[in-house]
Amino acid sequence: MLGDMGKMMKQLGEMKSQMAAMEKELKNIVITQSDKNNLVTVSLSGKLDLKGISLSDEFINCDKTKMEKALTNAIDSALRDAQNVAAKKLKESGGLGKLGIPGM
Repeated sequence: MLGDMGKMMKQLGEMKSQMAAMEKELKNIVITQSDKNNLVTVSLSGKLDLKGISLSDEFINCDKTKMEKALTNAIDSALRDAQNVAAKKLKESGGLGKLGIPGM
């Protein structure tokens, strides 16, 4: 039983190191998305940190509703892509299944 506990602790340490490496990698990935009319471009890191927002010259001439929709669509697309990148990286690393915890 103690051998199993030692093995699990070793696996936990390995997983912690992998997660730290993955976090560092995600921090350096930049995802950039625009709304369908290219009025707004949003850049996020893989850790969902906002890196930048760019507005086209045409954006200034839009009404408030169109501005809000463009911002919402660009941010939503960037968030979805960043979450997909993070999920893919987690899956590539073997996820939490390496710990032998059922359902993880």
